[in-house]
Amino acid sequence: FGNNWKMDASGGYSFLRTAIRSDYTGHSDLDEHFAHLRAVFTKGFARNQAIRFGAEHFFTRETGMWEDRRVGLTDQLTAAFAEGDIYLTPNMAAKIGGRAEHSSALRRWAFAPRASLGYRLGAADQLNAAYGIFYQTPASVYLYDHPELGFSQATHYVVNFTHNAGNRFFRAEAYYKRYRGLLRTDPVLATSGTGDAKGFEFFFRDKRTFTNLDYWVTYTYIDTKR
Repeated sequence: FGNNWKMDASGGYSFLRTAIRSDYTGHSDLDEHFAHLRAVFTKGFARNQAIRFGAEHFFTRETGMWEDRRVGLTDQLTAAFAEGDIYLTPNMAAKIGGRAEHSSALRRWAFAPRASLGYRLGAADQLNAAYGIFYQTPASVYLYDHPELGFSQATHYVVNFTHNAGNRFFRAEAYYKRYRGLLRTDPVLATSGTGDAKGFEFFFRDKRTFTNLDYWVTYTYIDTKR
């Protein structure tokens, strides 16, 4: 658009037909239509700073038979979001934003703040920290008979260190994730479960040591509770 403005737009459509024959759970013949539209506007500034905002829409419609029952579900999930890339000092940058979304099937709103901070320790080293809230709707098979269910929520805390020089890359990362509104089936079906996950990861990639050979080594540890 000129003046360092840019627009990115995309869209997609898919159709899925599921046919299951089971003497135990019953027969299922289900058609699913899914469509997605997204538009993002970006305004660039000096020193790679920028602001972005946009919206996206997810359309889902399922009709047919599920386990010998006639079912139908339509969900219109609409979201708006904005974020900014800001340099706080010559060596420190932040990305701050948020996302609001509404699900017609759940008849609920959700707001998700997100932020990250990066500090350059030297020409090849950087320390990063990130925080964010993310939402997910329950699987549609649970919404056929229980439209009162709500969003599941995950809150992420991530810290990592990276070193990138001489065709060698190393990353050490630690994270903690807190879950709320997880789906429970006992004693009754509800999105009232809680849990957490924590762990760390090491990643090393080397393109330098051996001629014409690119290899990487990773180690991941995770501890989850629900």
